[in-house]
Amino acid sequence: MRIRPTILRFFLGAALVLSACGEIPDKAPSEEKVVEWGEVPQEFNPTIASVDFRTTGIEKLNVDIFSFKKDIEIIYDENMTTNAGSLILYKVWKGSASWGTVSIKSEGKNLEIKSLGDYHCAIKIKDKKIEELTGGCYVKIRIVLPKGSEIEVYNVGKLLSKRFIVLTTEEFLEKIVGEPFVSKKFILIQEYLQSYAGTTKRPQLSTNQLGVVLGEFDRTEHKFNVLKALHRAVTDRHNLSDMIDREFKSTERQKAREIVGWQ
Repeated sequence: MRIRPTILRFFLGAALVLSACGEIPDKAPSEEKVVEWGEVPQEFNPTIASVDFRTTGIEKLNVDIFSFKKDIEIIYDENMTTNAGSLILYKVWKGSASWGTVSIKSEGKNLEIKSLGDYHCAIKIKDKKIEELTGGCYVKIRIVLPKGSEIEVYNVGKLLSKRFIVLTTEEFLEKIVGEPFVSKKFILIQEYLQSYAGTTKRPQLSTNQLGVVLGEFDRTEHKFNVLKALHRAVTDRHNLSDMIDREFKSTERQKAREIVGWQ
């Protein structure tokens, strides 16, 4: 795609906007190039920096390098050591440059990599070529992980990798029982089911667990909606009829059986 002449200006706390670049899809990092790296003139001092990190026990990686969002993707390297990772930063600069520092912080199963300090970038790009540059700018970022890594990777809050983390049934039940508002209970049901989208896993509920969820709703129509949403996740479907007898009034049971396919 042809990139229109664009001015990028970034200072700490400001948003970085490149008007001609599309958003990164949720499940496939963008391969669009902001700058043709191999054609960057030496006057702009093209430099590649690498930041290594460990991923032992990590399920989620959050990256935020001064809100850089363009031309960033994940590379799964079959030669990389297990539980290792690298952040590759492609930089250009002219005159003086301020890059701040890269902070790596782990908390539980989450790993956060972000930039701190000052960053001053003014760049003019046309047809993937730098025309003007003052200060130092990131133009490309690669996140390298071992092949087969099942780590959810986010850049500035947006999912880059496939989804791997699911909301377990036990966590879901704990949340929905503890939530006092009906509207938010429905949101939790949606979050539970959507957490499995794009993964090789599927939600699994027993009829007793589905009964717990149904017990959180008083209105009949709400109960029917819950049953519609969750009955396909039930693993012991032979017990559905008995569960319906327990959770629904006699006048409601026929419709409940129709919802689950027991007509």
